[in-house]
Amino acid sequence: GSFNYLDGASCQWVIAPPGALSVQVTFHAFETVQDYDFVSVYACTTLDCESALLLDRISGFESGRSFNSGTGAIKVVFESDGFETAAGFDASWTSSSTPPPSEPTCSGIQILTDPAMPLTDGSGMGNYSNNLFC
Repeated sequence: GSFNYLDGASCQWVIAPPGALSVQVTFHAFETVQDYDFVSVYACTTLDCESALLLDRISGFESGRSFNSGTGAIKVVFESDGFETAAGFDASWTSSSTPPPSEPTCSGIQILTDPAMPLTDGSGMGNYSNNLFC
């Protein structure tokens, strides 16, 4: 932004998109007061992030840094002391999830977990096969 962050800031963000297998945070711009104001990035081991593994604690100039949780959630914590401030940071995040399942074929019991998943015998435009159990 156009202004520095506030003295004594204490902020937390937990990023936990539904179905995510990993979350990546990238800092496009990063400037805090070196050794006094910090951003800590955690890989959450629980969805609410009550349990988490510290990936890094950064301070100063760190633009272009990316962190990958390797889990379905990531936490970013920003803390500044009460004396001097700087420009702060700008970050974005992405997540990866299980790719959508291919069209199910009719074989045994199919568990449909998304309304977009088709209820079909799996034959497409052709005829269904012999000896199917659906």
